[in-house]
Amino acid sequence: MKEHGVVVSIVDDKAVVNVKRQSACGKCKACDMGKGDQKEINITAKNTLGAKVNDNVDLLIETPDVLKAAMIVYLIPLCALLAGIAIPTLIADSRGVDGETISIISGLVLMSLSYLFVRSKDKKLKGTNKYEPVITEILGHNII
Repeated sequence: MKEHGVVVSIVDDKAVVNVKRQSACGKCKACDMGKGDQKEINITAKNTLGAKVNDNVDLLIETPDVLKAAMIVYLIPLCALLAGIAIPTLIADSRGVDGETISIISGLVLMSLSYLFVRSKDKKLKGTNKYEPVITEILGHNII
C-alpha cells in the first residue's frame, strides 16, 4: 500500500509523516482515520532516505503485512467468539440441556481471552518493526 504525505517532524531515524485520508480507506478505522470527520493522520515511518521536515514523501506499507495484521485483529476474536458459543451449545444439545446462557458466557470469555492474546502479540510485533511503514521516495520540499 503506497501513501503520500508531508514530513512534520524527525525523531532519531524515524519521520512523523502527515498523511491525508484516501477514498479507498472508506470507513475501515484500522488507523483511526474512520473516526468522525478526521481527514489526516500522523504516521511514524522509517526514514532511511534522510527526509527532512516539510519534504513530500512516498510511504510504503507492505500489503501482505497489513492483511495479516487485519486478520489477527479481527478474525482471531471472531473465531474465539463463535467457538465459545458453538462448542457449549453442541455439548448441551447432545445432553438434552438448554445451554444458551453458558454458551453466551463462554463465547464472551473466549473472545476476551483472544483479545488479550492479540494484545500480547501486538507488544511483541512492535519491537520487530515488521509492520512499520518505510519512506521510499522524497518527492520534493513543501513550501509552507
